[in-house]
Formats: sequence, C-alpha cells, structure tokens
Amino acid sequence: MSRSDISFTYLLLLFISAAVLVTTFYYKEESLGLQLNTNINKTKAKNNIGHGPKVIDRIIANPEEQDQSLTASSTSYKLVNNIRMEQRIFTQGLEFINNTHLIISGGLYQKSFIGILGIDYTNEIKIGQGNEFGAVLVSRKNIDNQYFGEGATIFKGLVYQLTWKQRKVLVFGLQDLILKTEYSMPADIKEGWGITHDNDYLYISEGSNKIFAVQIVNGQLKVMKTIIVTQQIGQNLDINELELVGNYIYANNYQTNNILKIDKNSGSLMKTFDMSQLYEINRQSVISKGDSFAYSWINNVLNGIAYNKNTGRFFITGKQWDFIFDVELIDQ
Repeated sequence: MSRSDISFTYLLLLFISAAVLVTTFYYKEESLGLQLNTNINKTKAKNNIGHGPKVIDRIIANPEEQDQSLTASSTSYKLVNNIRMEQRIFTQGLEFINNTHLIISGGLYQKSFIGILGIDYTNEIKIGQGNEFGAVLVSRKNIDNQYFGEGATIFKGLVYQLTWKQRKVLVFGLQDLILKTEYSMPADIKEGWGITHDNDYLYISEGSNKIFAVQIVNGQLKVMKTIIVTQQIGQNLDINELELVGNYIYANNYQTNNILKIDKNSGSLMKTFDMSQLYEINRQSVISKGDSFAYSWINNVLNGIAYNKNTGRFFITGKQWDFIFDVELIDQ
C-alpha cells in the first residue's frame, strides 16, 4: 500500500469517527430534550389535578423522582405487611375505626367520596417482606360534584371530611355515612388539605407550614391557635394529610416521600421518615401491570397515614397506589 493510500485511509477513519460522535451527541440531546419536555408537561398538568398551581423550583429529570429537600434527620422503619388494594383510590385521608376497618377519603372532582375500607386478614399470601392481605371498599358515599374531597378524621363519633378550594367541612354519621351538617372553614385557613384531632381540637392543614387548631364555637369553626412548623434553610413544607399520636402529629409533606413528626405544642419538626422504599414497591407494581405511561407519577404521591393503636404501627399509602403498607416506625 502506498503512502498516499495510507493517508487516505487514515483520513477516512477520522471522518467516520467524527460522524459517529456527532450522531451520538445529537440523539442524546434529542432524547434528553424529549424527556425534559415530557416532565415539564407533566408538571404543568398537575396544576389541574392535584392541589392547584405550585411553584416548581427545578425540573425533574426522572418522572419517578420526588423532591427530598428536607434536612431533618431521617429515621428508619420496618415493613411488616403489604396490603393490596382491590382498586386504586385517590387517597386524601385515612384513619382507623377499629382493627379491621378504616375511614378513607377519596379525591378528584366528580369522583370524591367518603368510604369505609375493610382489611381482609384471612387472605394471606407469603411475599418478600411480611404478608399480603386485601383492602376492600365496603361502603362508599359520593359527595357533591362541586367538591374535591380532602382529609378526613373521626371526631366525637362523627366523620369530618375537608374539601379543597371550596373550604367546606362535611360531617357524616359514622355508621351510615349520611351527611349531617357542614361548616365553612375559618378565613385564616386558605384551603382544606389534611385533618386530625385530639380530645379538644380539630387540627387542619392548608398545604403550608401551618397547622390550625380549631374548635366549634357557637355553631361555627374557629381557629384557637396556629402551629407554625419550624423549617430549616432549604426546606419546603407543604403539609398535607395528618395523623395525631400522643403529642405528635405525623404529616405527609406534599410532593415528597417523607413523613414528618411534628410536636403539636411547639411546632418543632422532630423527625423525618423517608418512605422511598414504599414508593418504589408501588412503582414496580404499576410498571409490572403495564400502566406506567398512563399513570400520573406527578400527582400520585405518598398520601395517607393511619395509626393502629392495637398494634402501635402505621398504615401508609398514596394516591392511586396499589398497596397500603403496614409499617413500624423506628423512632429513636
């Protein structure tokens, strides 16, 4: 082979290598652009489904990624049982009635309801961690189509269910789920998100760092005190579903996989439980059913906390999740 032939071959190889690099870079850029555009569209879409317009401070490069910006120390938990839901519910509130039944509040416009969820402990299937049982909606009452159902709690024998932007509190009989009365929220509370109670107060969240302690005074709801939950620099608190145990309120922080433990008297954020493992189990279940593309990852976040005083454990779930998880929070 002559020197000129060698030079030509060398130049040809350089040209081919450059073409491959350019093509690879182009398709990576196209792929990344498509992914980011998809996620921006999903972020915009949630404004019509979840809790309304929210400021997004970063683009989520992975559709399944959740914001874990809280800096309080995470503590661990033990997954005891997986409880498969008979149907997916846009869960907004969850609270035990007894060891086998819970009040559950479902959201979305024209689909909101208050219901009773039954747990079938006889349908035991051995799986990786713990046992799998079934959760079945045994009773359901739809609420008016104008309302978007939110959190729910049982207070003095009645079921209190919040509505979102309508700012109404609906009160139902526990046995029959018949609507008994309704209240307007105090002006201090901008929206209805989560609700729990102790012997004296209803505690209501609005999707901020505030929790309002409310009483019924002269037939109206009145804010008796406002709990400001402490934040550290960089934290974003959108407090959602609530569950009170002793002197502490356990709360979902919207758009994260975190459960917050809050001192109800001081507002101090005591601990943060990172429940990402539960989110991942649900994610894998959705993918295995072939529902990944139709599933609203942005909206179907961790939401729903119920404390079982008989076991000392918590039921944890999310919006449109396939499971309720029976977990022991290791609080030390």
